[in-house]
Amino acid sequence: MDATELEQALADLEEKLEKLRVLYDQYFSGFERFEPLRKREDLERRIKVLRRENIRNTGQRFKFQQIVQRLTTFSQYWTRILREIEKGTYKRDLARAAKRFGNPNLRGKPTVADLERAALAPSEPEELDSAWLEVEEEEEVDEDTSPFR
Repeated sequence: MDATELEQALADLEEKLEKLRVLYDQYFSGFERFEPLRKREDLERRIKVLRRENIRNTGQRFKFQQIVQRLTTFSQYWTRILREIEKGTYKRDLARAAKRFGNPNLRGKPTVADLERAALAPSEPEELDSAWLEVEEEEEVDEDTSPFR
């Protein structure tokens, strides 16, 4: 394989890797129904073929190693996300379930609107009295144990 063919093969690998990343993102977000396993296997097969080639050009060898490392990184990420989906701990799925079923235990971080509502909500007088008593008790303890007296 000469330098121009190898350069074209590396460009194709980069393009296929980017398309595969997009397909996995679509799969994880729910747009694609099936995991793009065939395209992933095809990309891995092409990389195995290029590994057998003796790449003499340092720049091309570096580019090839970079593509291999990106695929490895993406593969580990995709495997982790798939494991989370199988366990039922994937954040996007938890957020969807909370939105759909209204389970407060599954809710993510509170939104600004939630915090504003909580701040403006009237509190029970008994809660305020008990909270005030706790603050006063803490202040008394602090005054008694002050090292500066």
